[in-house]
Amino acid sequence: MPNPELAVAARKSPNSLPFDLPDRSAEYAAIVARVQEALGDVQDRQFVGVAVLLHGRCFLETAELPKGMNKGTPTLCHDNARRVALRRPEEYAYAEGFARPRALGSDSPRLCHSWLVDTEGRVVDRTWDDGEEYDGVVVPYESLREVAEFARRKRASLGFVTDWEGRRLLERMGTTVEELLRRA
Repeated sequence: MPNPELAVAARKSPNSLPFDLPDRSAEYAAIVARVQEALGDVQDRQFVGVAVLLHGRCFLETAELPKGMNKGTPTLCHDNARRVALRRPEEYAYAEGFARPRALGSDSPRLCHSWLVDTEGRVVDRTWDDGEEYDGVVVPYESLREVAEFARRKRASLGFVTDWEGRRLLERMGTTVEELLRRA
């Protein structure tokens, strides 16, 4: 049953959704601390994945595709998630980071990926049927809209948190991932 308080919080700011980091929280916090220490006062944190380490969260719960929502195009996870998040911001937020399809096995590295987050904080993945270990950032709606419009004009289709080409797109826009994530 949907939690109305979470739904209201998600509409105001998807990044304010509560989340739980049961088993991996200490490891995750240690990685973030090491990255921050290594970067020191570096202002330009344009390394792929650093935004996820510094601003991300683990998404532990997944949800089935809701009735009426179709699977997206294989290999176009960023577009699959972005389209729905832009059309239905009251119900879904766009998240980008790293995840792993179960079919690859638990020893395989996680892949750059994008998905939706519903008002309960659960992953809704239009691209993979068997995703797991989702770690990423929820991108504020206005930031997503701005990047999507710029990318459309440039005929680009890619992620911008975990993708090098996406980072170059942000540079051409005169912004950074960190600036976009701060907008709530």
